[in-house]
Amino acid sequence: TLSPDFPSVAQALASIYAQSPGGTPVDGALALDPTALAGMLQVTGPIEVAGLAEPLTADNAVDYLLRQQYLDFDQKRDRVDALDQISHDTFDAFIHTKGLKPSTLAAALGPSAAEQRILGYSSKADEEAFIRRIRLDGAFTRPAGADFFSLVTQNAGNNKIDVYLHRTIDYRTTYDPASGKVDVNVAVQLRNESPAEGLPDYVIANRPDSNQPPGTNWIWFNFYSPHQLITSFVDDAPFAVGRQDEFGMYVYQGFLAVPAGGTVDVALHLTGTIDPGDAYRLAWHQQPMVNADRVSVFLSPSPGWVVAPSTPSGTGPALPTTPVGTSSAATPVSSGPSRTSTAIRVPLEPAR
Repeated sequence: TLSPDFPSVAQALASIYAQSPGGTPVDGALALDPTALAGMLQVTGPIEVAGLAEPLTADNAVDYLLRQQYLDFDQKRDRVDALDQISHDTFDAFIHTKGLKPSTLAAALGPSAAEQRILGYSSKADEEAFIRRIRLDGAFTRPAGADFFSLVTQNAGNNKIDVYLHRTIDYRTTYDPASGKVDVNVAVQLRNESPAEGLPDYVIANRPDSNQPPGTNWIWFNFYSPHQLITSFVDDAPFAVGRQDEFGMYVYQGFLAVPAGGTVDVALHLTGTIDPGDAYRLAWHQQPMVNADRVSVFLSPSPGWVVAPSTPSGTGPALPTTPVGTSSAATPVSSGPSRTSTAIRVPLEPAR
């Protein structure tokens, strides 16, 4: 899907399905990825699947679904039949598991739920309210008044090459606590570890009209921000991006070709305003990825202010790798693998 907001996606799917031949109104929708399915197999135990040399287990499900299935089947029809059986049998075994304890369920599916690898939607208002309350709705939201960003990449080549994609995001902000003005420089690196040959076309070949060779990751790049874009570059060359308004902010978009074994570097400069105050607040929406993003955040308070000598609070995926200092220079406030949507708060104080 092109939207990172699951309630919007689920409602669209429900509407389309009801209008399709043989379709009927649906009560809701459930989305899960191979990691979430592996969590379900922790509960059910292994399942036998026709055409597989060994049972599908919590230990081998992710690798099989992301990689091995494309090597095991010569015919797409046979592979799709196997996937239908896997999803049907796993879900059937899961809902019929007897004596399932909440603690067991939380241990098996909690990590996938936190990483938005399992999402739900209900057309019934009370059920949807419950889904929101336990944070399984997958809504794309920005905390009011806070700084925000989200990188969303979509596969534009109609292949399965994203298993080889690695993303790094470096977010550097200058913030004025008095006015709320921010000046942001973002560096995004996209690294493609796919080979150019040796894998089935279904995995590494791009759709013909892309004019991209096998192994190239043809990406629809989307960067969400509440701020105005000043400049954009790809590998030091100007990058012409489109701009759309979505979810009360901007999304800057463009196609990028990341060659097999290569990298592409994107640089964005943005300016804007957030709520002023003696703390800098930042949130980012984390797209679930096969390979965890690496996200680094640096903060430079305006002259007369410094980062308070305390650890930033929030739900960050990693604490600073360098102690927070008392300088107005760029201070690292979060750095490390990012698997979950995150919010941080960095206290500031007047310079002495």
